[in-house]
Amino acid sequence: GGLHGEPAARGPRDGQRDVRRVLPRGLDPADQRGRELRPRDGRGVGLHAPRPHGPRAVVDGGRRVGRAQERRRGLAAGLVHRGLRLIRVPTTVLAQNDAGVGVKNAVNYLGKNALGTFAPPFAVLNDFEFLRSLSDRDWLSGVAEAFKVAIIRDRNFFEDLCKAAPKYPARDFDAMTTLVARCATLHLDHIRTNGDPFEYGTARPLDFGHWSAHKLELLSNFAVSHGEAVATGVLLDSIYAHSQGWLSADELERIDTGLRQSGFALWFEEFNLRDESGERRVFGGLRDFQEHLGGELCVTFPRGIGARFEVNHIALDAMEAAVVELERRAQGR
Repeated sequence: GGLHGEPAARGPRDGQRDVRRVLPRGLDPADQRGRELRPRDGRGVGLHAPRPHGPRAVVDGGRRVGRAQERRRGLAAGLVHRGLRLIRVPTTVLAQNDAGVGVKNAVNYLGKNALGTFAPPFAVLNDFEFLRSLSDRDWLSGVAEAFKVAIIRDRNFFEDLCKAAPKYPARDFDAMTTLVARCATLHLDHIRTNGDPFEYGTARPLDFGHWSAHKLELLSNFAVSHGEAVATGVLLDSIYAHSQGWLSADELERIDTGLRQSGFALWFEEFNLRDESGERRVFGGLRDFQEHLGGELCVTFPRGIGARFEVNHIALDAMEAAVVELERRAQGR
């Protein structure tokens, strides 16, 4: 059970030994802050995983748990016995349509995703019934990742997202499960076919809109959720893309309208935080992004809806203007 919307089993029966949970200890599972690795707390990470060859099922349950635990527990499973057969059972929209089907695992330590591995799961079981328990905020968070991947890969999916956008904040279950299935398929297809599943190169196409999103999360101490940050980052980079002639005015308006009708605020005061030199602190996300890549800066942008390319330089004056435009749009609504 538990595959594509069928109810999941409550757990292994007594005496059933071939599926066990991987249970990290000592970390708060509630949200992104739960991914912080705190070496001084005296507890570290413990695993109930004595046998290396049997599969381990991870049900990332709870109303606010999903993406964070997917990647944290994936890291633990990837390290023990040089890698366990991890079966993921993601329980949030963001985990089911993105993180759960990916190969990245990480914790936040002295920065976002600073410690991690690439380890594909043995299997992923998406039970849509888990989604009914989500808060409105967590219900919507995964919608941002759907817009992200549609804008750079699939124009038809983008058109469908725009048409269905008002249904997402209305908690239309059929609309959301359709989004999850199509978004997860696009992510999986990209990982399987783009020729760089473990990101040895410099491009990170699935991180469109993420350089500012990751920084926004950190600046807010994760008060801004990943989905909220990604939605805002996608619009910011789309505004920049329009200023450079890569998106038409109509395409930009459709992205803006689709995200807003999906329930996203698309502005946070953390954008106005500045460092001693007067530069917006969010721009430090570009340096963080380059450092994470380990080489030259490489940022993905759309070239029209459904296509993408990478750039190695961001004109900060144009990005500054894009942030000003982002705020103007928020105030004008």
